Amino acid sequence: LDCLVAANLRFVVTIARRYAHRGVPLEDLINEGNLGLMRAARRYDESKGVRFLSYAIWWIRQSILGVLARDSHIVRVPAGRMDQARRVSRASGRLSQSLQRAPAVREVALELGMAEQQVREAWETRKHDVSLDAPVSGSDDVPLLELLPDAKQTDPSFRLEREQLGRRLAGGIQRLPEREADVVSRYFGLDGRRPESLSEIGRSTGVSRERVRMIKDRALTRLRVGVAGRGIRAFRTD
Repeated sequence: LDCLVAANLRFVVTIARRYAHRGVPLEDLINEGNLGLMRAARRYDESKGVRFLSYAIWWIRQSILGVLARDSHIVRVPAGRMDQARRVSRASGRLSQSLQRAPAVREVALELGMAEQQVREAWETRKHDVSLDAPVSGSDDVPLLELLPDAKQTDPSFRLEREQLGRRLAGGIQRLPEREADVVSRYFGLDGRRPESLSEIGRSTGVSRERVRMIKDRALTRLRVGVAGRGIRAFRTD
């Protein structure tokens, strides 16, 4: 057990760095990640044929997200409240597209099976988030998201997750509309391609990185039921 943990401590540091600058010192993130690594090592069953890192990454990430939810000085919102706010935000986006207008509180509540007051509280929570679509002053009205580098593309843990998920998705690509299939294939590096970042796909197709992300997420939603849904959901919510 000790050898298994010691051999993967550097992997924990790599993951912890993805969550740096969110109000919790990197050292604390690493410590929490190490606790998650130890939990994974205790529970790991080699006989099931799953690589240890593939199993451990969920435990490491959950431990880090837990300390962020508890100790972040940037956002002090219960983790459950933030999850609810994200659900409301996604449902509002879907309804906005289908209705071609901003949905009412009642419509969002009906869509999610929630009370209207819960929807109002979730919207209030999201008000305090920085919008990545907001134009950045002095940047020719370029959205903040467009100025952020795809830092995760060089992260070994991110590449590992993406490669594994890509292999699981390959069989379902033919069921997707052509544009979604192209984005997913290029993003995950299917058919022997080099995996491309959202920005790279956006530049070659003439759309924003955020638009590419939306296409990718919509494609993964289509595939989720039929193709290893749990892994897809975990990857999207990172």
